[in-house]
Amino acid sequence: MGKDKKEEAVFLRKKITLLRAFSLLIGSMVGSGIFISPKGVLKNSGSVGFSLLVWFSCGLLSMFGALCYAELGTRITKSGGHYIYILETLGPLPSFLFLWAEFFAIRPANSAVVSLAFGRYMLEPFFAPCAAPVPAVKLVSLLGYYTVLTLNSWSVTWSARLQMALSVVKLLALALIIVPGMMLLAQGHTENFQHAFDRQSLVLDKLPLAFYAGMFAYSGWFQTGFVREELVKPERNIPLAVIVSVITVIVGYMLTNVSYYTVLGTEDVLASPAVAVSFVQRAFKSLISVVPVLVVLSCFGTMNGGIFTFSRTLFVASREGQWPPLFSMIHIRRHTPLPAVMLMVPLFVPVSFTIICLFTVAMSFYSDPVNISIGCTIVLSGFPVYYLIIHRQMSDRCRNLFCAVSRIECRAETLLHPGHATATVTSAFLENEYQTDKNGVIFFRAGSQQYQLDFADMVQKNVLFKTQRSVIRLPKESEDGQDGSQNMTLSHPAYPPQWDQTALPDIGYKLIQLSTDSQEYIKIKRLFEKTMKGYCINQLQRIQNPTLWDIFQWQKEKMKKLHKSKGVNERLLFHGTSSSHVSAICEQNFDWRLCGTHGTMYGKGACSWTGSYFARDASYSHEYCSSLGGRYRMFVAQVLAGDFVRGSPEYCRPPPRDKNSNRLYDSCVDDPTDPSIFVIFEKQQVYPAYILEYSLETSCVVL
Repeated sequence: MGKDKKEEAVFLRKKITLLRAFSLLIGSMVGSGIFISPKGVLKNSGSVGFSLLVWFSCGLLSMFGALCYAELGTRITKSGGHYIYILETLGPLPSFLFLWAEFFAIRPANSAVVSLAFGRYMLEPFFAPCAAPVPAVKLVSLLGYYTVLTLNSWSVTWSARLQMALSVVKLLALALIIVPGMMLLAQGHTENFQHAFDRQSLVLDKLPLAFYAGMFAYSGWFQTGFVREELVKPERNIPLAVIVSVITVIVGYMLTNVSYYTVLGTEDVLASPAVAVSFVQRAFKSLISVVPVLVVLSCFGTMNGGIFTFSRTLFVASREGQWPPLFSMIHIRRHTPLPAVMLMVPLFVPVSFTIICLFTVAMSFYSDPVNISIGCTIVLSGFPVYYLIIHRQMSDRCRNLFCAVSRIECRAETLLHPGHATATVTSAFLENEYQTDKNGVIFFRAGSQQYQLDFADMVQKNVLFKTQRSVIRLPKESEDGQDGSQNMTLSHPAYPPQWDQTALPDIGYKLIQLSTDSQEYIKIKRLFEKTMKGYCINQLQRIQNPTLWDIFQWQKEKMKKLHKSKGVNERLLFHGTSSSHVSAICEQNFDWRLCGTHGTMYGKGACSWTGSYFARDASYSHEYCSSLGGRYRMFVAQVLAGDFVRGSPEYCRPPPRDKNSNRLYDSCVDDPTDPSIFVIFEKQQVYPAYILEYSLETSCVVL
C-alpha cells in the first residue's frame, strides 16, 4: 500500500533516455534552416567556397556552445535551459528579460512561421497549381499546433517517441538530397565549384548576417538543458547526446550544401525561394510530390520539440517565482507540466564561443541596425514589468530581518551578506524591551522594510507584505552562568562524546575529518551506498558548530515539552546543494538564501521560499549536487522530523493537527506510511552534521 502511494507522487519523471535526447537534438537542429538558409549564407558570404567555410565555422561554433551547455547541464541540475543558466549566473533581472522576450516575441514568431509553413505545405497538394486560401492555411496551422499541444499535455513518452520518429524522417530527407548530389559529383560535375573562393564578391560587413543564417540552421543544440530534470543519467547522457548529434548535423549540413551547389549552382540558389524544392525539381522531378510531405513532417517535429522544451522553461520560471504559479503545476496522472504546455571543457572553448558571439552581435548593429534595434527594444520593454511586478514581490524576501541567535545572547541582524542596510534596533535594545514587557510589540525598520516583532508569540512580521517568520531568543547568561531572566531557562547540553572537544569555537565551526573505521563513517557509508551504486566516498567531515548545536538542542527540548514525551522523531537525512554554498551552510545553517530550489511538491520549506528538501535516499539529493572537478559534496543532517503529515504545494507551513487546530505538525513528507522526502519549515529543526564528498568509482580516491 505504501508503495502505491509513493508512486502517486507528482513530479516530472525521468523518461528521456540517451536515444530520446539524441533525437530531440537532431529533430530540433534539422528543420527549415537547412532547406532555406543556404540562400542567406551564400548571399552574405559572396561565393561557394566562403559559404562552405561559414557553414563549417557555424558548426564548429555550435559545438563550442554545445560543450559549454553540456558542462552547465552537468553542474546545474535544474531544467529551463537558457533561462535557468542566466538566473544562476547573472541574476533575476537578466533572466526575466530573457523570459519576457522569449515568451512575447521570439517563441510566438518562431511558432507562427513554423505552423504557417506546416499549413501551407499540408494544403499545397490539394490546391496545386493554385495557392491555398489564406484562411484555410491559418485554420490548418492552428489545428497542427493544438495537436502538438494536446500531445505534449497528454504524455511525455509519446511526445518523445514522436520526436524520435520525426528525427529519422528528417535524416532521410537530408539523405534524399545528399545521395544524388554525391553521385553527380563523383561523375565529375564540378563546374559549379570553379572560382569557389572569389574574393571580389566578399563583403566583410555582411559576414555577420551569413553567420546568423548559418547559426539559425544549427540552432537546437541546447535543447537538453531545457529538460535536465527529466533526463536519465544526465551526467553521462548530456555530453554524449550533444557531441554525437552536433557532429552528425555538421557532416550532414556540409554534404547537403555540396549537393546543392553540385546540382544548382550559385545563381540558381540565390534565385530560389526554397532551395530544397529547386534541388528536387532539377535532380529528379518524379519525387517532387514527396517534398511537401517531408516539409510537413519536419515542421510538425519542430513544433513538437519547441513546445516540449519551452514548456519546461515556463515551468521552472514559475517555480522560481518569476512567472504565474499556475505554470509550475503538474498533471497528477500524466506527470506533464500541463499549464506550461498550454563535462568539463578547456577554458578556451567558452571564451572563444563568447567572444565570437559578442563580435557577431556587435557587427550586426552595423550591418542591420533597424532589426537589431527592434529586438533590443522588445527585450528592454520587460524592465518596467520586472520592477513593478517581479522585483516588488520579491523585495520582502531580499530584505527580511532574521533574528539570528548566538549561544549566549539574542542578536538582531540584517541579511547575512555584507553591504545591506542595518536595522534601527540593537541587541541591547531588544533585550531591554523584552525584559520590560515580555508580551510587548515593537516596530522597527531594516533597509526600506518595516517590521513588527511580537515578544509573546516570538513572531516577526513584515508590515507591508504580511509575511512572517518565527524568531528565537536564547537568554543571556549572567557572569555566574545563570539565566539573566526569571521566566526562561536554557540548559546547555554537553556536546556529543564523539566530538573533538579541542575544536569548539565560540563563533563559527570546525571541520573534523573522520577515519574510515569510525562508527560515524561506517553508518553514513551504509546509508549512502543503499541508493548510490557506482559512487564512492572520498572523505567524510564532521561539522562542529557549537552555536547551531545549542539552537538545535534547544529546539529538541521545546518539541519534547510540546509533545509531552521523552523523545522526538529525529532522522539522519541527505541534502544536496551547490559547492559554493557549503561554507555558508556550515556557518549559518540551511537558509533560504543559500540552499536553492528543490521543488514545491510537498510544501515550501525552510531552505527556500520555493522549497528545499531533506531526503532519506542519497540518490534524490544527488540530483541537486553540482560537480567540481568530478567530485560532489552533499550534507548529511540531523533533522527533527517530529510528527509529520503528507505535504502539498500550497503549504507555506505545516497544516494544523486534526484534534488541535492550534497546534501544527512539525514537518511534511511525501508519504506518511513510508516517508523518503521531508520538508522542514523551521531551520532550528536541522543541524548540518556532516559534509560528504564523493565521486564516481572510476575516479575515486579515498582521502
